[in-house]
Amino acid sequence: MTNSKRYFLSTKDFVQLGILILLNGVIFIWLQHQHSTIWSWQIVHLQNADSFDAKQYAVVAQLLAFGITIDGLVRILAADINRNNKKIFIPKILIQVFSIMVYGLLALFGAIKLYELPVKSLLAASGVISVILAYAFREFISDILASAQIQISWIARIGDWVSLKHGEETIVAKVIDLDQQIVTLKDASHTTRLIRNSLFLQQSIVNYSTHGNVAVRNAEIELSNRLPHSEIIPILENSLEYVHYLNHHYHGEYSVRIKTLLQGHLKFILEYRCHPSISLSESNHYVINAAVRFLKSAGFDLTPPQVQINSNFDLPDKTPHRLLQLKEFGVLKSLNAEETLSLENKARFIRLNPQEILLNQGELNDSIFIVSEGRLSIELLGNDTSKIIKLAKCWPGDVIGEMSLLTGERHTANVIAHSRVILMSIAKSDIEPILRKNPYLTQDIVDQVLLLKEANEKTVHHKPDQTERKNLINRVFQFLGM
Repeated sequence: MTNSKRYFLSTKDFVQLGILILLNGVIFIWLQHQHSTIWSWQIVHLQNADSFDAKQYAVVAQLLAFGITIDGLVRILAADINRNNKKIFIPKILIQVFSIMVYGLLALFGAIKLYELPVKSLLAASGVISVILAYAFREFISDILASAQIQISWIARIGDWVSLKHGEETIVAKVIDLDQQIVTLKDASHTTRLIRNSLFLQQSIVNYSTHGNVAVRNAEIELSNRLPHSEIIPILENSLEYVHYLNHHYHGEYSVRIKTLLQGHLKFILEYRCHPSISLSESNHYVINAAVRFLKSAGFDLTPPQVQINSNFDLPDKTPHRLLQLKEFGVLKSLNAEETLSLENKARFIRLNPQEILLNQGELNDSIFIVSEGRLSIELLGNDTSKIIKLAKCWPGDVIGEMSLLTGERHTANVIAHSRVILMSIAKSDIEPILRKNPYLTQDIVDQVLLLKEANEKTVHHKPDQTERKNLINRVFQFLGM
């Protein structure tokens, strides 16, 4: 047995209707008591009247009461339908048009009854006047009809995010008002635009709110066809995963594909989905920045082919200057050129397959690891060893194992490959002399450790240890003998 949905009027609605019915009842009772009829127009003839008396006022009061009652009933029912029915929507402009028609018809009825005017002549005159008024106010009427169509067809409603081409400009904005003549839009930069309803209706409109507030966008990256596209596509896909992971405004599916091959260059299309409140330039900037970070971290030389001295894409572990390219994205950015070259010559590459463990919780290690490709998960074993708490993910450019390196403590979590991963491993004995000479590098790593610890403590619902935070640099300097 299915329950059909019913619409019930609120207490406020019943009170309003009760007052209107009572008003009409009082007029009926007075007329019946004074003139033995409940219809005021039966006792009044205005064509010969010299002045207004109680009977004439009664006619006006009764017609006005009829209009207010009919108008009020329609408004109450329309508000109830709009409040309870998601499939049917009665726009405000239609209610206003109906109100004008009600009062206009009652005025016409009163004129016919009270002045005993010929109906045919009056209707003919009204028709001519209507045509003249319709022509004079044709743009206004056009906007009113467009407003009704916009709302009835759900082309747009207040609060919706829409995209439309306005002149030569494509606008993505939120509808903040929709009245008889104007659609008011506000974009992500808080710029307000006013567009006439009839012009708004002529645009090619995309309503994102009817699709879950998701805008589908494309960012383009053009690279030399000398680069191995079979390796580039997974890296670009990983960069989109990074964008979706860090920013909740990006969600849904994403993909990478090759669009064209032209004049020795491949054009890659990065398709992603985000909230329409983010401007196109801002969202593309964020996506392309992530793609550049991941490509550089993987060792790909993004300089034009004509200025490249050597091809550096034979094997990942033979890629020269990979550390020089990826250090700008992580805590090693304070390394100077000499220090970077020194570490590059001593670093070794490690490859991991998905689900392979890099570090085990509780073990000691004398190296740090820099993610070059892929992503890893940091997982903490709870008191119940069967319960795993996922703390964070590590992406290209991130450094792993810095806390153990700086303090000699055991690793506080497991680090597991989430995909195919390539890392650079640098031994403590190789980086320790640089840390002693470069206090800025030490400070950057300490700051990164503090941020990571704070995020982890929030994940496991622990309060940050302020004492440890204050003493961490002293502990690091003491451990390194600085």
